[in-house]
Amino acid sequence: MKIAHLGIVVRSIDKALSLWKIALKGEVSYRKKYERENAEIAMLKVGNVNIELLEPVGEGVLKRFLEKRGEGFHHIAFKVSDLNKTEKKFNSLGFETVESSRQAGIDGGGALFFNPKFTMGILMEIIS
Repeated sequence: MKIAHLGIVVRSIDKALSLWKIALKGEVSYRKKYERENAEIAMLKVGNVNIELLEPVGEGVLKRFLEKRGEGFHHIAFKVSDLNKTEKKFNSLGFETVESSRQAGIDGGGALFFNPKFTMGILMEIIS
């Protein structure tokens, strides 16, 4: 398991990219509409770190997050080779899966999220 990216919800992906690209000398590795989440997403590579910027473009969980908490840190994502095995392991430790789809990831791979109340308030995404 390794850290895949840090997710940050923003009001304007264009403004966020301008800031982050200049301040951190980051490179955009992709930028796409993600219809399933009603969001525009950009992945910014800064050294060894990937920062996923998420701008809500319609109703959904990201828009509710932005309205309730404002811009900022949303989640940490970990990359694993076996999503099912990892989910079973974490569930056996008491972690509650709040969203799971084997075809949901922006890159076509599977993704799942664990309830933040089981992860010290941090939304944890697992991707394959």
